[in-house]
Amino acid sequence: MGIRHPSVLLCCLGLALLAGVLALLGCGGGGSGGSGATSGVFEGVLVPVKMSQEGSSDMDGLFATVKGDKVSGGWIENQQGTKLMGSDLLLNSVTGKYEVLLTKNPDTFPAGTYVLKYMVNGETREYKPNPLSWTPLTRFQSVTKDWDPVTRYLRVQFNALVGASVRYYLRMYNPNSGLLRKETFETTATEIREFVPDSGTMQVMLVADILEGNAVVGKVLHFFQESTF
Repeated sequence: MGIRHPSVLLCCLGLALLAGVLALLGCGGGGSGGSGATSGVFEGVLVPVKMSQEGSSDMDGLFATVKGDKVSGGWIENQQGTKLMGSDLLLNSVTGKYEVLLTKNPDTFPAGTYVLKYMVNGETREYKPNPLSWTPLTRFQSVTKDWDPVTRYLRVQFNALVGASVRYYLRMYNPNSGLLRKETFETTATEIREFVPDSGTMQVMLVADILEGNAVVGKVLHFFQESTF
């Protein structure tokens, strides 16, 4: 393939490391929730993903993340209660969150109920969002990336995703390890300019978080081929 894909980079998003969102203050979520789940702000996300790739095929995905005091990872289960292969959430040191991104060919994730299981002080909790559907999501149709080696500014331009409240940002990865090296601030603009101080080979991912109110309900991703900065 033209870029490193689920077996290397995308799976590494979960290893180092996008419908429903859980955002609770000092409590657990779902049917197994209870007092004492965290001593601070807890965040959890389990959403469908549409993904495009420069020089390679489109994919669908399932993204999950958890963050909070005393949280130590988690995994995803389908509506039959079966753990999805490769769904363990592991710590992303840049964001401080446990994350995983699962990918499949388009239209192969069954719509329906998925459950985010997570650990708090060794106890298993769960969050069960509304049934997920990939149908409402659209992919980026026009994305360009320009790099100026003199000023060391990266510029990414893209089409707005119509009919949704969206915030956009970039992630930059080591293409060999999959480790996240940088994440930009969020914006509603359709152009992102970012200073890149570090030299080396990196892979850039454009992220669109689809919102309902303040809740993330879906993600649209575009992976660029790895390039030298």
